[in-house]
Amino acid sequence: MSFLKDCDRCGNEFEAQRDSAKYCSDSCKTLACRSRRAEEQELAERQAVIHAANEKNRRRLEEMQANFEKSKAEAQARQELFNQEKKERESKEQHERELKYEKVKADRAKLHAKRMHEVERTGNMIALGGLGAFGMLNYFSGLLNKQPERPEE
Repeated sequence: MSFLKDCDRCGNEFEAQRDSAKYCSDSCKTLACRSRRAEEQELAERQAVIHAANEKNRRRLEEMQANFEKSKAEAQARQELFNQEKKERESKEQHERELKYEKVKADRAKLHAKRMHEVERTGNMIALGGLGAFGMLNYFSGLLNKQPERPEE
């Protein structure tokens, strides 16, 4: 039994002895095989190019990720340094404020002591003045008591 078929390579009609036959001759069969092998080779080359490009992109991506991590670590280190400097600056300012407060407190204590001394001195002067006046009264009263009495005229 024979079958009428079209050649898969050249398209000519031929009489095939088997139902699975695809080519009209051995030359078409050889050319089709070579063509398939060339296509497979071309496909393999394209896949190799694509694989190489993917590998290149993967390496670039890893490099970019490493650079990003490095930049992130550097930024974090800078932020930590900034925070440490800020904390030191705030601590120094707090210390300066405390020193200034202590100086103001000491100045106020000195001023208070000076005023208290002045008040005490003033009080002492008043007291001395009062004693002096009292002493003068005593003196004059003593003089009055010592003077002879005058006859009344």
